[in-house]
Amino acid sequence: MCHRAKTAFFAAALVLETVLLAGTGLGAETVFRQSVMAEMRYDSNAGIEPESLRPESDYAFTLFPRFDLSQDRGGINLALFYRPGGSFYFRNPDLNTVSHFAGIDAGLMVSETTGLKASDRFNYTKDMREADPNAVQTMRTGTTTNEVKAELTHEPAPGLSAKAVLSRRTLEFENRALVGTRVDGFGLSAAKAVREGLTLNANYMFSGFSFDTGSSSESHSLLAGFEAGLTRNTSLNASVGAVSSPDADRDRYDFSAATELTSVFNDSSLGLGYSRSVSNSSGLADLMSLNSRYTFRYSYNLSNETGMTFTGGYSRALSRPDAVIDMTTYDAGLSISWRPSDRFSANAGYRRSKQRSHGTIGTDMGRDNIFVSLDFVPFERRL
Repeated sequence: MCHRAKTAFFAAALVLETVLLAGTGLGAETVFRQSVMAEMRYDSNAGIEPESLRPESDYAFTLFPRFDLSQDRGGINLALFYRPGGSFYFRNPDLNTVSHFAGIDAGLMVSETTGLKASDRFNYTKDMREADPNAVQTMRTGTTTNEVKAELTHEPAPGLSAKAVLSRRTLEFENRALVGTRVDGFGLSAAKAVREGLTLNANYMFSGFSFDTGSSSESHSLLAGFEAGLTRNTSLNASVGAVSSPDADRDRYDFSAATELTSVFNDSSLGLGYSRSVSNSSGLADLMSLNSRYTFRYSYNLSNETGMTFTGGYSRALSRPDAVIDMTTYDAGLSISWRPSDRFSANAGYRRSKQRSHGTIGTDMGRDNIFVSLDFVPFERRL
């Protein structure tokens, strides 16, 4: 996609958000909600350092106030939020930091069959895992992500839908040893309900990668699949295809997939997933990365107010066209939640992750986290 076309597309996305913002200002129901989360956390690798440096552990207290504002007027809706955060470390006060997370979502139903959506997400943190839980861990440094997305959906006939998506995501680091990335994306997808419990789908995605070193690259992904109810409790959403990316003087084709198996019972649910796609290399180099990930999730309701969740995952990131980055990550977690009301919840959990580098770039790193948090809503008002 040429630069002029990209500029026009993203200008249109900005105009769309402006129109939607203006349209929700009159005669709309407005809800303002303020919540606070307080968390006490143990981190075995507070400085996010490689194992060779014998990282130190620490305890941190974090406060996350959050402010939400939403408006809904017929076929027009708007939602905004802002969540700052302050983390205070007991042993290493030089690690104290402030984070920022903000977003906006806007939607407009043009007709009964056509809708527009626009969204923006901004995140600043010194722990990349807060911005992307599945990202390769590099070092503790200021990390800024911003993602703008615009969607057009249309249903030309019952059971048939189409979607066009335009997105731009930027990743920037305060430490100049890491490589910032901008990813411009354009996607087309279609879905057709063949019969009850079975839907066929197809998806095309273009991704253009621009690195702050001055280099650039691109990829094209094509997937086809289905979503089916296998039993009364179990469904399967599976898509497979290919992704092409440059390799020397030719295109390289790799297998790509997005698969999820879900089972829901009276008191529990089980989810198994597998995905394989192209992304950036988390700042390690000006290269694209072919990422494969397996996931496991099991949730069990101990009572109407209490539940527990087990999670696990295995990831591999392999850089393209040169395999100088070859990272594997194992992670597992257990969390327990108690929610006696809509305005209060308590959570506790443990997560362990282990990262191993098998290439020439990257480091071995491990982290254990234990946390206890309280989340409450002191104020909510309809205007």
